[in-house]
Amino acid sequence: MNILFIHKGLKSFVKKDLIILKQHFPVKDFLYNPKKGILSNVISQTKIFSWLIANIWHADAIFIWFADYHSFIPTLLGKLFRKKVYIALGGYDTTYIPELNYGVFSNPFRRRCAGYAIKNATYLLPVDKRLISQAKKFVPNIKSKIRVIDFGFDPSTWFCTSDKENIVLTVANINSPRVFKIKGIDLFIEVARRLPQFKFQVVGVSDDMKKFFPELPNLEIFPLANIETLKSHYSKAKIYAQFSIHEGLPNVVCEAMLCECIPIVTDVNGMPRQVGNCGFVIKDRSPEIAEKTILNAMALPTNWGKKCRHHIVENFPLQKRKKLLIELLKKD
Repeated sequence: MNILFIHKGLKSFVKKDLIILKQHFPVKDFLYNPKKGILSNVISQTKIFSWLIANIWHADAIFIWFADYHSFIPTLLGKLFRKKVYIALGGYDTTYIPELNYGVFSNPFRRRCAGYAIKNATYLLPVDKRLISQAKKFVPNIKSKIRVIDFGFDPSTWFCTSDKENIVLTVANINSPRVFKIKGIDLFIEVARRLPQFKFQVVGVSDDMKKFFPELPNLEIFPLANIETLKSHYSKAKIYAQFSIHEGLPNVVCEAMLCECIPIVTDVNGMPRQVGNCGFVIKDRSPEIAEKTILNAMALPTNWGKKCRHHIVENFPLQKRKKLLIELLKKD
């Protein structure tokens, strides 16, 4: 089977899938990476159309990460040329939060592109089943088959390297006020004010966003980190907090749990499944509830983190995603 792999950038989970597919099939990949502006998108749409016309004749399937601008033409040509189209859904591509103008359905043109792709793909591959419920609010008549395939993680990459400290950690690429709100950093800061006896750390803050963080003696901010530096942060933190308004199945939660952090997450899409019975799920995003939950988590014995690691090893192994992807592509 020859596969055309289309993406908007090689984030860690996208890169993992590309590597997996290349191990089993001939794969050609295309980066759709326009700058802002109508002209840039027109140029990028022309490029992807030309690339597909040049390569689709010899392909058996098209694999696309995310439903967005870049998924419309591949899905349309896939139908015309009778090629199977697989679209992996991550979260942003299934929602719209009006007050933050967040989600692929916030823009009329993107809504049409993503909607057509979601409705007409051969398979949708969400990382959590709740994403499909969200998508159906905007695309009610989905014809595509659906197969939930979790993200997978390598425990030999993520593991605890130091003793735990009374640190509450969160990690995100915080490069805009909107991301600041989506990732729940405002709530994280408020809880830090309430619990001065604990350190609170935020990793992934851009230079432009530093001004949004108050000077608190127990609050530290750090820039984006490589794997080794990030592993060091995870390893020292007793608690990992993800107070997001919206997520799909965030990699950082599983990475932190593999490094033996006790997770505290909001009740958003796949996060309760990630936590299982070894962490805490906040139903109400209030400072009072978050504060109480952190106190409860801090009271747990340090070796509770090993239970968290075991949960991810058992339920979200990289080999499981690899097996399910390959079986699905070979079966069809």
